[in-house]
Amino acid sequence: MALKKHIGWLIFLLGFIACYWRVFPGDFHYDDYHSIRWNTWLVSLGNTGRFFLDPSCFSADPQARMYRPILLLSYALDYQVYGWRSWGWHLSNLLLHFFNCLLFFQILLRIFQNRTASWLGMLLFAFHPVSGENINYLNCRSSLLLVFLVFAGLICFLSWLENNKKSPFWFLLFNIFFILALFTKSAGVVFPGICLLGFFLLDFPGENRGKKFLMFFLPQIFLILGYLAVRKMLFGGILYAYHLPRPVWVNFITELKAYFWYLGLVLFPHQVSIEHSLKESKSLFEPGSLLSFIGLIMLFAFLLRAFLRKEKSLRILAFFLGGYLVCLAPTSSIIPLNVLVSERALYPALWGICGIFTSGFFWLWERKKIPTAICLGLILVSYFSLNWKRAYIWQKEELVFKEAMRWAPDNPRVLAEWGRILAESGEKRKAIKYLTRAYQLLPDSGSSVFNLGNVYFDLGELGLAKKYFKKAIELNPRDAQARVNLALIYQLEGKLELARWELEQAIKVSPGLALAHNNLGDLFRKMGRDDLAEQEFQRALELEPGLGIAHYNLGLLYKERGDYEKALAHFKKAYEFAPANPDISLQLAVVYLKIAQPGEAEKWARKALAIDSKLARAWYYLALAQKEQGKREKAIESLENARAYLSLSDRELKAELDELEKELNPP
Repeated sequence: MALKKHIGWLIFLLGFIACYWRVFPGDFHYDDYHSIRWNTWLVSLGNTGRFFLDPSCFSADPQARMYRPILLLSYALDYQVYGWRSWGWHLSNLLLHFFNCLLFFQILLRIFQNRTASWLGMLLFAFHPVSGENINYLNCRSSLLLVFLVFAGLICFLSWLENNKKSPFWFLLFNIFFILALFTKSAGVVFPGICLLGFFLLDFPGENRGKKFLMFFLPQIFLILGYLAVRKMLFGGILYAYHLPRPVWVNFITELKAYFWYLGLVLFPHQVSIEHSLKESKSLFEPGSLLSFIGLIMLFAFLLRAFLRKEKSLRILAFFLGGYLVCLAPTSSIIPLNVLVSERALYPALWGICGIFTSGFFWLWERKKIPTAICLGLILVSYFSLNWKRAYIWQKEELVFKEAMRWAPDNPRVLAEWGRILAESGEKRKAIKYLTRAYQLLPDSGSSVFNLGNVYFDLGELGLAKKYFKKAIELNPRDAQARVNLALIYQLEGKLELARWELEQAIKVSPGLALAHNNLGDLFRKMGRDDLAEQEFQRALELEPGLGIAHYNLGLLYKERGDYEKALAHFKKAYEFAPANPDISLQLAVVYLKIAQPGEAEKWARKALAIDSKLARAWYYLALAQKEQGKREKAIESLENARAYLSLSDRELKAELDELEKELNPP
């Protein structure tokens, strides 16, 4: 029997790996950038204390504040282990889901007291495509971690009900998990609701249940009140919602439909996507909202009926249904969110639906084993194939949003991202069409306006770029990136003081934005303030050691000072992060010529030419390096190539070529 159990778990582990190995290496996508990749607070565990005190640590965008200190700590730990290598971050998500499956198995085993039923439910939960989406999308870590803590806390709660001798131990433990869940995501408030469902609907042999109810209920009340007080102190309000694009009442009415919309997604998961569309409802009496309201009343009536009756199977069904409703309540009825529906909001409630399905499948299994096994097998195969397909799509951001455009073509966030992707692929005029449409649908959103500014900047239409960056700042005065880009336009226009003001404002609202410090340093260098420039470049590298452009700029600064050893060190660092940039290789060639190492200079000049063979200045420095090594014929050949690619407007290089030709061909 023991061997059979071990073989079963081994098969599950192999199936789990086979299903999800295509998640790797993965990448950062969408909200991952502002909350993870560009979030400089995550690079040091020394910021742990700040995670608990400053909600702006959640994002590189100071206004996208959220209070999730335990989540941020998990991110910071990932950075310490993996750096910005995305495969490691995906591994953490995958491991969290794997442990969630094991915990769910234990919960099912306690409820059904049958291993077959527990296996049925765990398999559905483990391989459902909604789970796969949460592994692929790093930003879903909050939901994965929340479920882990809620499941662990629920097991401790059930153990507390059952076990009188170790009652204080389990009591302390489930309260600790509850606190950690609250500090992971505000939706952690669902934990007492799930426990209450278990207390009243599930039959456990523990003693003194009335006393235990009071022991459970009172601490939970105080913990929730304490948590709400912290939110009030940090946000100035309990239900803080950043930039909600619709009235709260419209949000509430629309979200009534979400309970049944999510049920449809669980039943037909081929529509999983990074974004979805859910039509807004302006009135409770619109058909969709009204039917959903009536449906919810009927579901609550069923819960009441199950509570009043003593039938075990009915109560188990009611527990899972109640769990589904309770877990969706924070994002569908209580906390107003920008995004109406998403897989990350569904994952914490998925176990409830899987539990309902488990009840049905187990009932069928006891009567018709073979047909039930075939049916379950087909479902799991379909889940497996869909997870494989989605894992492939998640490897490329273009495919992620191409698929999103299929399911949510009228979603402004999807339109904005699709426009950005088109712009990055070179289809800038086409991108303007989608970005403009996104702006029309959601005029209060700064992202579409910001991306329009970027596109017009790339097209060289600085007037329009300036207009949209100013609009983005008007919509969100704390948009540091828009200020950085506007400063760049001012710098190109020669308005250095305006550029300096914008960059200083960007640093004021986002002191952790390394690029702002780098650009301010570059501006100071152009203004002749090398001392201030060096400080800003160094600050940029303190915030983001991998910022190659800051290393490059420091290299230029030290080269101009004649401090060639420092210049070499920073140019080489810059090359590590951007080996395809020929300017870095070219600067290394220049410095090696300055320190009389022409052999090294020739090597780096050739590297620059391997990237861009028409780079006239690289041919010039190659000729200089060859001359210094006594390779006169090769130097003359390189000089001829430099002249062949010389721009007529580059008079400085022409003069340098003429001077070198005289040295190679003395009278």
